[in-house]
Amino acid sequence: MNPRLPESIEDAQLLLAYAARNGIAIDPATTNTIVATGYRKEAGTVAEQDEAAFWPAFETLAAKVSPVTVLSLRAISDIRTTEQHSFPARLFRSRFSRWSVARRAVLWYTGLAVVSLALLLVVQIYWLFGVSITDDIQEDRAAYEKVSAALAVAKPDEQIRLDDQRNTLELENRSDYKLLERWSTAWDDGCDQNKKNCECSSHDTGAYQACVNISRETSSKVVLSILQRYLLPLLYGLLGASVYILRTLSSQIRARTYSEASNIDFRIRLYLGTLGGMVSAWFIGPEVAGGLVKSLSPFAIAFLAGYSVELLFAVMDKIISAFSKSE
Repeated sequence: MNPRLPESIEDAQLLLAYAARNGIAIDPATTNTIVATGYRKEAGTVAEQDEAAFWPAFETLAAKVSPVTVLSLRAISDIRTTEQHSFPARLFRSRFSRWSVARRAVLWYTGLAVVSLALLLVVQIYWLFGVSITDDIQEDRAAYEKVSAALAVAKPDEQIRLDDQRNTLELENRSDYKLLERWSTAWDDGCDQNKKNCECSSHDTGAYQACVNISRETSSKVVLSILQRYLLPLLYGLLGASVYILRTLSSQIRARTYSEASNIDFRIRLYLGTLGGMVSAWFIGPEVAGGLVKSLSPFAIAFLAGYSVELLFAVMDKIISAFSKSE
């Protein structure tokens, strides 16, 4: 007897049970052949003609229930065991080891989506806080310069009001720089006036503080630019890819078409989506974007690039086509 026949008979019985549960009509001759071969296998009386009749029947059954396969049915089925274990073994035996491949995939990709969303929210809030502070500093500086210019040519009766405005703006500016100092604690080296290697070291307290403020503001703009151009789009791409994988995984499990081989596609999709979110801004700019894409924010585009890598490829093809026509 063919050594592969016993396993194939079990596979055919699995497909036959699936077809019966889901109302898929199977030719009675095909059913009879598979059932009879199964009984003969148990009795150890499988003959050459039985095997010859089994394989065409198995092929017909597999084509009838396609795209559902044996691998996909096994991947979504939890492992059941009738083994008896002692109490300590039952106590410490993990239920996770009996989970199906599909259930483990759902757990893993759901956890990845939750972690990526949490990390994205933390970085996004941190970035928004820094942007708000730097914008306030620039607005207060512009307003301070405007009031100072007006104060230089103001009449005596207006000088008191303008001077009060300038003092208020100066206090707000100091408060903004204090917030900027707290915001930049994670990466700022905390330049001390007494450090010899500090570029802002000075015996003049006012000059030292002004130098520190300017240095901290400049470095903060660099950090904000890095977060906006690289880290946040990458996280949005990761989140978009995770959402796509969860949606596809749910559809495949519902249709009984998920198999362990699908994880390879999901991992590749995860890498492409994450990188696609980061590089989306390189290809999808105002000059090449149109319609709805043109009205979206860079972060929304990064999420879409992670969710639908095809969108990024379509834009890249459009750019290549434009260059080809120009030549």
